[in-house]
Amino acid sequence: MRPRRLLVALALLTALVPAAGALAETDHTTTLVPGDSFEWNESAPAGLNINYFPWVPPAEPVMPIASCSKNPHYYCDTVLVNFTNPMTAEEIASGMTFKRETAQIVVGEFVEENVSDFDLRAFESDAEGTKGIMLGESGSGMPETITLSLRSTPEKGEHWVLIEVAYWSGIGGYTGTVTF
Repeated sequence: MRPRRLLVALALLTALVPAAGALAETDHTTTLVPGDSFEWNESAPAGLNINYFPWVPPAEPVMPIASCSKNPHYYCDTVLVNFTNPMTAEEIASGMTFKRETAQIVVGEFVEENVSDFDLRAFESDAEGTKGIMLGESGSGMPETITLSLRSTPEKGEHWVLIEVAYWSGIGGYTGTVTF
């Protein structure tokens, strides 16, 4: 292939692959305060996101490892949660420097339990759903569970978390729950 054609082909391929950390659109977005919970149910015809893990050879079309999309080879559901727990003026005045609250993310109640395998990851994020550092993962349980310890300070009272549910061999559906 001539150099010019190669450059054009690479440019087109680059345009089709999402930028690292970019997220097209989340399936669900919610805001939770302590004591709240959010539940969602998903049921895709089938997904086989074997590309979610780096030790598996990539399937076609080739996208970056741990990619999520609605392509069956990269199928994931995404939930963006804004955990809000700001410190009150009274807490700050009393000398309190931080407070912690626990959040739990659970994916279970698999519709086809014997043939379904969904994996769960949570990432730091922002209001746009940008994928940051991983906060936790679960890939070998039924149900899949992640517990997060969220620390609020006088300067930071909210935590954006992006949840990805990868359809490792997803047939049927599941129920997801976030409790704060």
